[in-house]
Amino acid sequence: FLPRQRISSYKIHASEELMAFQMPIEGSDKEIAIQQEYRDALQKGTRLSFYKHNAWTANIWELTDNQGHPAISDMLMAATNRVFYEWLGWLEDIEAYHLYTIIVVTISLVFLYLFVADAFGSFAAIIAVLALALYPMVFAESHFNIKDPVQMGYYTMAVVSGYFTVTRKLSVDWFVLFLGSVFLALGTKW
Repeated sequence: FLPRQRISSYKIHASEELMAFQMPIEGSDKEIAIQQEYRDALQKGTRLSFYKHNAWTANIWELTDNQGHPAISDMLMAATNRVFYEWLGWLEDIEAYHLYTIIVVTISLVFLYLFVADAFGSFAAIIAVLALALYPMVFAESHFNIKDPVQMGYYTMAVVSGYFTVTRKLSVDWFVLFLGSVFLALGTKW
């Protein structure tokens, strides 16, 4: 690896990647094509997330019954990984995925500040934001849990934007934020 190159700590120890060129390619034509694409990308030195292109699970959606959580947060986490790990190289693999969660929780803290400042003043808003941000469960889970803090953040944004929709005489901007937050929350976890 190049000096100061960001790499996935999982990639170093991933036997699937270390043995990627030794293992025979098997499966259906689609699986073989995916595995070959993965090998070709590795040979070119392309930066790929450990989770992005697992050739050994090429048919994972065909094998499961697809009854997990909705995928909006998974897609947005993959987007932050693509930008901050693969393109820019600013973060490592896992940290780039979890950046999305931290961003959503931070935005929800801004919404909380706006709500409390409007109702009780700036000092109370700062105390409320600090109390929530430093609450051990919120602080810790926003760094590793991929669903619950995001859902909390979107519902916080929905409640606050709903409040401002009503108090600002049915403001269309706040109503659009309300709907978007509710849809994103439901798209994260039912």
